[in-house]
Amino acid sequence: MPLTLRPFRNGDPPALVRLWNAVGLGRGAVQALTVDVFDHLVLAQQHFDARCLTVAVEGSEPGGAEPSRGSRVLGFSLASLAPSPPGASGDPQTAERTGVIDAVLVHPDVRGRGTGRRLMEAAIKSLQTRGATRIVAGGGPGESPFLVGLYGGCEPAGFLDSDPAAQPLMEACGFQPRDRTAILHRATDVRDRAGFQVLAARRHAALRTAPPAQTDRWWGTRYGRLDTLRFELAPRNAAASDPATAGVTLVGLDLYGPSWNRRAVGLRDLTPGPGGGPHHLHALILETTRRLREEAVDLLEIHADAEDESTLAMLSRIGFAPVDHGTRFVRDEAGTSPS
Repeated sequence: MPLTLRPFRNGDPPALVRLWNAVGLGRGAVQALTVDVFDHLVLAQQHFDARCLTVAVEGSEPGGAEPSRGSRVLGFSLASLAPSPPGASGDPQTAERTGVIDAVLVHPDVRGRGTGRRLMEAAIKSLQTRGATRIVAGGGPGESPFLVGLYGGCEPAGFLDSDPAAQPLMEACGFQPRDRTAILHRATDVRDRAGFQVLAARRHAALRTAPPAQTDRWWGTRYGRLDTLRFELAPRNAAASDPATAGVTLVGLDLYGPSWNRRAVGLRDLTPGPGGGPHHLHALILETTRRLREEAVDLLEIHADAEDESTLAMLSRIGFAPVDHGTRFVRDEAGTSPS
């Protein structure tokens, strides 16, 4: 039967979730996804509307909100505009707008028939219609409109190496790799390794909770739907208003528990404070690990730029090891349709 493409309808979520669970997205995607979770993290977003989600359907469908019994959802694409950068100014009619393609899923039964390309082309045209002048495939932490908490682990990292169908499709549609992210894991029961400076930083500092590092609407509507907590490392005699020497945001990864068979927490926004350095970051991670181990968390995840050798070396010393990589793709000429 021929496949037809159409916008999202209100009755689609059960079929979309079944497709997500059937396509084999790999270790970095939530498995056994439910309609409730998909609705909470994707469909309930303030920036979602029917134009964001294109559905590939096999069989004829009557008009209306509900798919017909004789039809079958065999693919979908998910895309939206990224927010303008903070402080962006100028004429909104001429300013660059980035469109982000978050996902293109095709059922294994119809792969190799051009369905992925058709969904990609539909997503690009939809983004251009809404004003996108630049198209990115596989958004990063500040770009991904919908996949925070569902794909990539503690933060979006583009399309993952463990998702085997993604990269060939991106390249076939004219996208080029933009940058790479390393995804690293560490068991909390690994013996701590620390030098003198790190031990001194731990001895003279204490862990405290803090407000989120970001509070804008874009952060709130995506990460605010997850369990998050901010830890800071500060001198033991410091007042609550005194600056910390390092900080990190914890992101709950319980949705990945069924497939990873571990209770995991992600670490993001790892940053030094005034007077802080690598040994303070090291000390903060060790103190955070100790605290989480007491809460029965047995796995930590953190992301780093794959080209940042100094950060990767520091994380390796702490006991983190790479388990996956993500790639973000870009097309220089958004106006060119995939062939």
